[in-house]
Amino acid sequence: MATFTGSNGAEILPNLLIGPVQAVGNDFIDALGGDDIAIGWSGDDVIRGG
Repeated sequence: MATFTGSNGAEILPNLLIGPVQAVGNDFIDALGGDDIAIGWSGDDVIRGG
């Protein structure tokens, strides 16, 4: 499981996670504001854009 909270800038999420294995499973990604690309992997993912 991974949890990532972005900033108010433009981001590609979750490029800052430590290794792609952490993004497999149930993930919560909060992209906040800006122009974001949010990607979910396998599992139950929650992705909130800004």
